[in-house]
Amino acid sequence: TNRRVDTDRIAVYIDCRSFHSEESWKLTPQLGHHIRILELIAADPRSVDVFKEAIWTLQASDEANLPSDIMMVCTSGIHRSPATGLLLYEMMLRDGREMGYSGPRNLSKNTTKWLSKCHSCVGCTDMKGRKALFDKLHHDVWTPLSITMYQD
Repeated sequence: TNRRVDTDRIAVYIDCRSFHSEESWKLTPQLGHHIRILELIAADPRSVDVFKEAIWTLQASDEANLPSDIMMVCTSGIHRSPATGLLLYEMMLRDGREMGYSGPRNLSKNTTKWLSKCHSCVGCTDMKGRKALFDKLHHDVWTPLSITMYQD
């Protein structure tokens, strides 16, 4: 993770390539918004480090009264970084943060590789499952971590 503070923004770049599992290889036809990809990343112990980086960035941004950017990167921009971006976006929404846009932006969206992936299976369209995952993750991990870090 690299941090950069300049005169008008705070930015953090999060490398999502470390999110690997045996099961994730079976999900390559899917996009990062597939419920199982989101579950695998949320369950990975490394997600706590990603959350800490995001919380640190938000805290620094709040204290400096500057906008912040959190950019996730991975190999293809199809699975891990979009999933991580969606998880962080949903955590910030649940915190009541105003973000000025309707969701994470993905630079791979609408590329040939992106368009060849599944968009319509049960796992890709499971909004109820996603909401339950996001709510549980916010309650069990994000909020306690935020409270601890903001007290430091």
